[in-house]
Amino acid sequence: MKKARHAISALQLRTVECQELLDHSKENEAKAKEETQILSRSKSLLLAKLSHEIRTPMNGVIGMASLLSETELTGEQREYIEVIIKSSENLMTTINDMLIADVINYSESGNMNTSLENKDFDLLNTIESVLESFAVKAAKTNIELVCLIDKDVPELIVGDEARLRQILMNLVENALRFTHKGEVLIAVRLIRALEGNQADIGFEVRDKGTGIPASELELLSKDIAVINTKDNNEALSLALAKKLIGLMGGELEIETKEDSEVGTVVKFKLRTRISLQPQRNIKKFDASAKNKKILLIDDNFTSGSILMKQLGQWNLAPLVVASPKEAIDIINKNPHFDLVITDMEMPQMNGVELAQAIRDINPKINLMLLNTIGNEQYKEHQGLFKCVLTKPVKQHLLYKNISHMITKVELRTENHTEQPKALADLGKQYPLRILVAEDNKTNQQVALKILSKLGYEAALAENGEEALEMVSEGQYDIIFMDVQMPVKDGLEATRMIRLCLNTQPVIIAMTANAISGDRQICLNAGMDDYISKPFKIDELTKMIEKWATHLKIK
Repeated sequence: MKKARHAISALQLRTVECQELLDHSKENEAKAKEETQILSRSKSLLLAKLSHEIRTPMNGVIGMASLLSETELTGEQREYIEVIIKSSENLMTTINDMLIADVINYSESGNMNTSLENKDFDLLNTIESVLESFAVKAAKTNIELVCLIDKDVPELIVGDEARLRQILMNLVENALRFTHKGEVLIAVRLIRALEGNQADIGFEVRDKGTGIPASELELLSKDIAVINTKDNNEALSLALAKKLIGLMGGELEIETKEDSEVGTVVKFKLRTRISLQPQRNIKKFDASAKNKKILLIDDNFTSGSILMKQLGQWNLAPLVVASPKEAIDIINKNPHFDLVITDMEMPQMNGVELAQAIRDINPKINLMLLNTIGNEQYKEHQGLFKCVLTKPVKQHLLYKNISHMITKVELRTENHTEQPKALADLGKQYPLRILVAEDNKTNQQVALKILSKLGYEAALAENGEEALEMVSEGQYDIIFMDVQMPVKDGLEATRMIRLCLNTQPVIIAMTANAISGDRQICLNAGMDDYISKPFKIDELTKMIEKWATHLKIK
């Protein structure tokens, strides 16, 4: 009996211990769950802050650039504005599709986000936009930026354009660090076409630099965090490119020799799908332009060779020379070229001086200048050139301008002032009363200026509290409501408007928070629609047209 009581006591004690362990386990589970929720909220807050802090200034850049594009500009000025807008949009794409997710993922696990986009995109446009981003930097050191895409490479492919652009940006940036003369080249070739509409495409970034130091190459085997913390930021761009290439299923290869003059070749291969969308037809001039004689003067062998190859593919008959003296000798013997294309920066004489010498021989000859960005010397010689293109030259602009000249179509000269695009006079078509609730001074200016261009004199509230006061005193058809504002934010102001007003306005969220779920948060608060910053004139126009039609205002 005594033994039984001991056994029962031991069993009861064991039961109590098990219960305590179970309670402790439940407590730990609840604590872990709470910590996970806190981490998730912190992650969301960090994402929102990253998005907001980057998008707010970018709204000013893109908004003001868009407004500037609507004013009277020369062709050259319009080209510069387009570069600003395109580069800003590329930056926003990188931020949206890759950077924020990678920052969060890497901060938590030390690994990059492994999800890849699969979208149709134009490979040539992507590469040209990369080179365009470095035009100013390259011009300061007189470095040529060129691309060579073999004719059998499909123009439209399916893949992650943002990550490919970032890889090429990093590799070109790295190449420019070690290159002090010559060129940086992006070359693309089709390695093999595969079943299932797939293809292996090879990429190379070549430079004429001094080679990558062995110390930097050694760092490529290290973790990115180690590279960054050891004050080796210069090596970081190459390491990030390697990481991204690996993420996309490729492998980075580097051919380099430190302190040499042979330059560096960085190679990688990616497997992609050829887009099912119709590929653009290969450009060729028609029979009337076939075999037109083109004289091309370029002291850079690589750039001249690529241009000659391109002109040949278009059914033209190019002749390339490397010096102004050779060009003058040829023109003296045969002055009847259909077009002369000259580079600006050359030894012996520059493009303007060469053009003047050629005009002395044949005053009627068509002249095109390939100009370095920022060099305005040609403007002192009005009418000398039929066309001026800024390097790196975009293929479609080169084709278009050559087509104009060799088919005798009048082409605007470089001093021609382009008229702004016609804006729809929405103010007369849809007479709306508009209120903008926005606390950031730059964004206030952008929104009010754009609305003014569209024919509206919008009212301004600098926070949610002020917006509430204004709608209680006057009636508005549309409110563009920022979300993050002091005193009272846009979400709270919207809820109050929905509760208090008899006649309800359309409320459109106008916010720099543009991560997943933000749109639904705005709609849940009672907003009718959502436009993310940075916004452009056409986006605001479409939004007004949409809701003016809904309100049946004419």
